[in-house]
Amino acid sequence: MPIVCDENGLSVSFDKNKERWFYSIGGEKYPIDEEGPSSVSLLPLLRIRYSDFQQNLSQYLRNECKTTMLDASFPYNNILRVALSVQSEGWISLALKWIEDSNYSIGESSIEDFRRIGSIKYYSQKIRHRAIRASARLAGKK
Repeated sequence: MPIVCDENGLSVSFDKNKERWFYSIGGEKYPIDEEGPSSVSLLPLLRIRYSDFQQNLSQYLRNECKTTMLDASFPYNNILRVALSVQSEGWISLALKWIEDSNYSIGESSIEDFRRIGSIKYYSQKIRHRAIRASARLAGKK
């Protein structure tokens, strides 16, 4: 049973045979670790509080996969990268909220994306400052 993530049928699951995370929407199944036109479909995951998503993920792994060892393998960077690439303050704000609410460590390219957002005047001052703080905090974890 996958993790149901929104009212539109977006769900997340781990395929033990393929050793990959997938998301499903509209009856179609896509690997999370590959970018494509359907990757934007992942953005509603960011509407879920990070702690709630993490709890659901852990419970799913315990119940369905009989392990919690895969928690760290979930491709958070892919979701954050998509949110930062759509140039929407709404999605960027939700991505920042996930980062702010977690002790999650992201890749160097995502840190650079947050730095870049912090320097673009197109975004509100609040978003820019949050992005700068997030990039500084994340860079300090490296």
